[in-house]
Amino acid sequence: MRGVGMSIFRCDFAVESDMILLDDAAATQTRLSSGHELFIRNAAPDIAGNVAGLVCSVIGDAPDIENVHQLLRDELAEFLDLLAFVTQSRFEITKVDRVFDWEAGQGSRRMKLFETFPGLYPPDRDLTDEYLATVTSIEQGTIDGFVRVALKYFRLGFMEASAGDQFLRYWLALEIIAENRKVREKAPIKCTACGGAIKCAHCGDEPQRRPMATDAIREIIKQITGKSSVVIIKRQFAARNGITHGRDVAAIERESGQPLDQILNELVRIVWHAIIAEIPKPPAGSRLAFGERDEFATKTLTISMIGGFEHNGDGDHPPENALPNARIKVLGPDQRTGGE
Repeated sequence: MRGVGMSIFRCDFAVESDMILLDDAAATQTRLSSGHELFIRNAAPDIAGNVAGLVCSVIGDAPDIENVHQLLRDELAEFLDLLAFVTQSRFEITKVDRVFDWEAGQGSRRMKLFETFPGLYPPDRDLTDEYLATVTSIEQGTIDGFVRVALKYFRLGFMEASAGDQFLRYWLALEIIAENRKVREKAPIKCTACGGAIKCAHCGDEPQRRPMATDAIREIIKQITGKSSVVIIKRQFAARNGITHGRDVAAIERESGQPLDQILNELVRIVWHAIIAEIPKPPAGSRLAFGERDEFATKTLTISMIGGFEHNGDGDHPPENALPNARIKVLGPDQRTGGE
């Protein structure tokens, strides 16, 4: 059922997947929980001739063409969450591709075409010999296995698509360092109000326990951030608990008092210092170069253009091969030939 003041649109999404349809020429139709229609077909073969994903077309109503792709993407994502669970397979929405007016029998139609690029595209031309020499110098020392694992999750953090998923990668790196650095001996259980050792009023015994990883994480943050540690520890644990317990970003930001992107930036700097403290010092005289970024949240650049086309043929809608499929290209500094 169409809402008042709403128009019907079709939005195509590219989905990389571990499963595809049996027949490349076929399309399967189902209905989302919202009542909107979903058509699934195999993507075109890649350069090697293999089909590596799906094209998912969601048809539904929305107030305007500007933001319909965001609304329908969320609906598709919920469907794919269940599909991944049912099949135990990967289904990743990689980009929104096209949006069309999709009123039955409509002649003049609007279209919106998209192209999405990494936030740092084209990449920075900053990979110098100094960075490579720094890696070589560090490699001359013996790096503990747990540090190697933490380094892996530090790198994987750059690959996640959302700040929440990035946060979990970096937090895991921090927890790995903390778990391997923590003191193994038992220590008194401290009063949360005054910090003194808890003592049984009946027998006078002072219970002890071995420190947990969370205790070691707090200690690492305290060592790195100094006087600001109390506020930072509270903020980081609020974000960690909120993300792992499935709270929405707005609630996490309200409790933490900062945007999630800024909390992530703070965490990455803490993790970087925690890892570097575990890496053996390189030989004397080695010249080290380290990069430094202010922003770590994954960003993408999505460029869109709105155009129009005509459907004058038979049927309610144009056939697939008659739909416009223009591509958008970003020219880097190396490709520009004069002008702005």
